[in-house]
Amino acid sequence: MHNYGEKFSCVLGLLATGIQGNEPILTSDELDRDLFTVQKEGLKSVLLYRLGGLNNDYLSVIKQHIS
Repeated sequence: MHNYGEKFSCVLGLLATGIQGNEPILTSDELDRDLFTVQKEGLKSVLLYRLGGLNNDYLSVIKQHIS
């Protein structure tokens, strides 16, 4: 992963159910854990899927990880 430098990004999700209607959704605790791991690994970019599920719990977690 570190061989790609800043070209490497991470994709996390889902924050809301997808097109099938039965996709697992990240809890705010899981998102926190995943974002902590992303920071620990030094990644600069994260993509979040299904932003329709973005709520205050997710926003609170995201704000803690913004540098």
